[in-house]
Amino acid sequence: MRVWVDLTNSPHVLVMRPLIDAMLEDGHEVEVTARDFAQTLELCERLGVAHTAVGHHRGGRLASKGLG
Repeated sequence: MRVWVDLTNSPHVLVMRPLIDAMLEDGHEVEVTARDFAQTLELCERLGVAHTAVGHHRGGRLASKGLG
């Protein structure tokens, strides 16, 4: 099975890492993307979660989020 995991905040790395590892061990193809927000990318690197960095945090204002 092909699985996509999108890590958008640092707690997601800690929660999803065991699941990602289990899926990989079971032979699934897992693609992980991570957003540059808080310590998300740093945690991926520290914990050895292979990922592709995408996007960044746009702030809390709705207008900023609408810009993509």
